[in-house]
Amino acid sequence: MGIHERVVGMTFSEFGRQIKANNSLGTDHGTAAPLIVFGDCVQKGIYGDNPEITENIAPQEGVPMQYDFRSVYASLLIDWMGASEADIRNVLYSDFQKIPFIKDCSDTTSVDKMAQGIEATLSPNPCVDFTRLNFTNHGSHVRIMVLNTRSSTGHHC
Repeated sequence: MGIHERVVGMTFSEFGRQIKANNSLGTDHGTAAPLIVFGDCVQKGIYGDNPEITENIAPQEGVPMQYDFRSVYASLLIDWMGASEADIRNVLYSDFQKIPFIKDCSDTTSVDKMAQGIEATLSPNPCVDFTRLNFTNHGSHVRIMVLNTRSSTGHHC
């Protein structure tokens, strides 16, 4: 479908696990948990350090959290969804740590060369309240889809 630069996925758990087994040989809810963000627009790599786990672990001790989950959400909302940093600080968390795991993937270009010699221009792109689509077709079948994946205002183009 050619939309690989418009998709980001994330795994997230609201709780981690404690390090030591409990009395029933399981683990109770802990503090930190691994989080995976994936997609073509994600900076590949590992953020954070491997936890240091000593032999003297207290009962019910958890792996220490390195990034507050609100920092992860704030970073995604700003770098992927286009939210303003001021709004995030006001609504979500005033002292978040921005994590640079989203790389700059530009929106679709204003001129796309399509299959079978069809040329299209979409302007303005990205759009706010409206957009115009002009295309030249030389007898081919055409399927047109206009998607607004980044609207935070409720406006549809």
